[in-house]
Amino acid sequence: MPPTQFFPNKPVPPEKFVGRTFELYKIFSQINNRGHMAIYGGSGMGKSSLLHYIKSPNFWEEKGLNFSAALIVYHNCGGSFTPSSFWQEVLKELRNEAEGDAGLQSKIDDVLKLETIDVRDIRKILREIGKRDKFLLLLLDNYHRIVGTQEEYINNLEKSRKMETFLSGLRNLAVHSKEGQYFSTVVTTFQKLHELGPIITRAGSPWFNHYLYVDIKPFSQEDIDNFFLAPMLISSFQFPKIFRKKNC
Repeated sequence: MPPTQFFPNKPVPPEKFVGRTFELYKIFSQINNRGHMAIYGGSGMGKSSLLHYIKSPNFWEEKGLNFSAALIVYHNCGGSFTPSSFWQEVLKELRNEAEGDAGLQSKIDDVLKLETIDVRDIRKILREIGKRDKFLLLLLDNYHRIVGTQEEYINNLEKSRKMETFLSGLRNLAVHSKEGQYFSTVVTTFQKLHELGPIITRAGSPWFNHYLYVDIKPFSQEDIDNFFLAPMLISSFQFPKIFRKKNC
């Protein structure tokens, strides 16, 4: 067995993905129940690799899930943001995923022609997906780039209101509408969602009422031993003479 490969500055290919058993179990449970998960952790913890693994057939086959039942859209958040532009990008990716389904693609095209896209339009698409006994799995990487920090909203009430409207609509779509049974999301951020974005008023529903939090941490020593050190055939490695222990 060759030494374990490392992939700095890019996601690990699904076929090379190892570990994260606890996180994957939680994600499996949420997706299977059309729930919603927020994975948070520092840079380099493997959040993007985790999302790429989730959207691969490997994950679904291992968990006994029906890969064909999901229309999976991966979106790396960033750049300029408006609610309408966000949904445009998501729908464009969804259209690609719906290849071979001319009827659904036509419905998506109708929405993409609209000057402004809002949650009501997305509900229509979800209903179409539900008619096909499928569901939309939305994977949002680096979600903090959209939501922003709370400090950004303190002196910008207009920006705060717009973001609150977008976030409220997304959460309503996820958990309060009938179409929510055809919708599941997994987002990644660098810290807990309730520590990001505009401060939610007491009348609003807190993030953790809708998203299951999972803290992704560095690999344990056991995982390091099993997945990274064990595959290396240390016995076959020849140390240079200067490092070899002299016989007494």
